[in-house]
Amino acid sequence: MKTTGIIAEYNPFHNGHKYQIEKAKELTGADYVIIAMSGDFVQRGAPALIDKYTRAKMALSCGADLVLELPALWACSSAEFFGAAGIALLDKLGIVDIVCFGCETPNLSAFHQLADFFIEEPENYRRALSTYLKEGKNFPTARALAVSDSLPDASPEVTDILRSPNNILALEYCKALRKRESSMEVLPIQRVGKNYHDTETDSAFSSATGIRKLLQQKADLNNDITSLKGQMPDVALEILEEALNCRPLLFEDDFSSLLGFQLLKEDSFSQYADVSSDLSNRIRNTRYSFSSVSSYLDCLYTKEVTFGRLSRMLFHILLGHKEKDYDIYRNLDYVPYARVLGCSESAAPIWRKLKEKSQIPLITNLPQAPQLLDAPAMALLEKDIYASRLYRLTAIQKGKKLLPDEYQQKFLRL
Repeated sequence: MKTTGIIAEYNPFHNGHKYQIEKAKELTGADYVIIAMSGDFVQRGAPALIDKYTRAKMALSCGADLVLELPALWACSSAEFFGAAGIALLDKLGIVDIVCFGCETPNLSAFHQLADFFIEEPENYRRALSTYLKEGKNFPTARALAVSDSLPDASPEVTDILRSPNNILALEYCKALRKRESSMEVLPIQRVGKNYHDTETDSAFSSATGIRKLLQQKADLNNDITSLKGQMPDVALEILEEALNCRPLLFEDDFSSLLGFQLLKEDSFSQYADVSSDLSNRIRNTRYSFSSVSSYLDCLYTKEVTFGRLSRMLFHILLGHKEKDYDIYRNLDYVPYARVLGCSESAAPIWRKLKEKSQIPLITNLPQAPQLLDAPAMALLEKDIYASRLYRLTAIQKGKKLLPDEYQQKFLRL
């Protein structure tokens, strides 16, 4: 039995994602594909467009065999932690042979060269990075410039890797694999269609960003999403249309009241993940001008800090993710359990292998979790449950329909 792993968000699931699953099976000869997927909040620091079970159902209907939830603490963290946690989850299952990822620069030797470089962090690179940061450049820009200075003879593919979000995530997967000395192999797959940030939806391979933009425009038009036909697999679009009959699409500003209330409760925010003392002071001094998440991000923005970090920071505050949580769970190797969101009916061999090989408990039934997990693992799971309950509460308030609680939701079998 050969198994491929993919780390994903599927926000929402589109044609490029289906292509990746099919290509991964074709190139690796895999019998099964396991997905480590973000839950109800995603890595760019925002709510997922639609809930995790709907997104898992899309993936299972389009070729995935098992979908596991990446814990919320890591799902909306930096690319480094997101990548390390995703790789840790797949690695600890004990049955994943190859990790596949989509990228713009499918040159594996270039990824390995840069991964080794960042693991080593030569002194000349650290000095150059510090200099660029002191000049006021944000971290991604400073890092790319420091690499160019430190590797003047590097191939164009090496420097290109740092210019795209998908490449950067792929690099973090490679770094994590090298650090773990994992037996899992890695396979980059050339992305097709629009670039990550492209908002046009005039292609069968539109980006998730473009689809989200179109869905946000349609959200005020009775959720008429027929214009997405051709942008998403037919079955995924049908699943999304069905979900919209009982739950709304959610966007960052739907959480404005909850976040605004949270900002009024405290005078210091430096204990939260991704919040420096300077950013904590900026929040404290500007919070009374808060009116919405999006407008507040504009208020906080400076060229030294990316929108992505600011957005993650705000949702860490909302979700109660502390800097100390990072330290605790990094020391516990990121992911101490595998929460199952759904599986295909043909995945019975996976279950048998997981029972033999998995280093971590599989959670298929929340009421049984305390019997399977120690106290730190249970505390991390409770953060996932809290995040999903905030998401559910916001969906109920917006959609005016009662939705099942986490303890009522059964994992999917398709």
